[in-house]
Amino acid sequence: MQPPVVELVQVDKIFGTQPVLRNIALSFQQKERLLLYGPNGAGKSTLLKIIASLSSPTSGSVLFYGSRDGLARYRSQMGYLGHSTSLYPDLTGEENLIFFGRLRGVPGDRSRQWLERVGLSGSASQRRVRFYSAGMKQRLAVARVMLHDPEILLLDEPFNALDARFVKLFSQWIQEKTVVLVTHQLDLGWPLASRAFEVRDGQIRETPMAGSSPQHELGLI
Repeated sequence: MQPPVVELVQVDKIFGTQPVLRNIALSFQQKERLLLYGPNGAGKSTLLKIIASLSSPTSGSVLFYGSRDGLARYRSQMGYLGHSTSLYPDLTGEENLIFFGRLRGVPGDRSRQWLERVGLSGSASQRRVRFYSAGMKQRLAVARVMLHDPEILLLDEPFNALDARFVKLFSQWIQEKTVVLVTHQLDLGWPLASRAFEVRDGQIRETPMAGSSPQHELGLI
């Protein structure tokens, strides 16, 4: 059996004197799609940043492909979409994608293809991002993350400001990827997931998906 893509071993995270994550044990294999859900302030985004190698745990260890030495390979195959779109507001949509594409060695043609896929080709691509609507910014951020065809996607509330049509498209694009998804929109995230985890008070609990539903987990039924 292949080693997990990522494995967290007894991970704690403390900000000042405030424990945010406590004794987290989590791992996932290629092509698994994990859903992380829970109340505000539970530690979901902090956990995702640790999985993304954007934040270090206070204690415990994080292994990539079974080793501490697998980080460079992991980062080359990973795309991360956080709460911020990480776009440059004074660049146009096209200039943003070409810039991020160059960082990943992606040709300009692929940037223009992704602008078309997310509905931002033509005059929209030549507009500065500061004049985009929230939905347009989020679609461009999706294109930024997908541009280098990552095998692993780490997504924090990716459905924000997206209409139903684009959510359906995006969901199709990530079906064959390894995904860790943080969302409050369980009606959208639950059907995509192969495993689900509740994060609450800095701890994590796997939720059996068989016989369960988003409404059940939200306490609506």
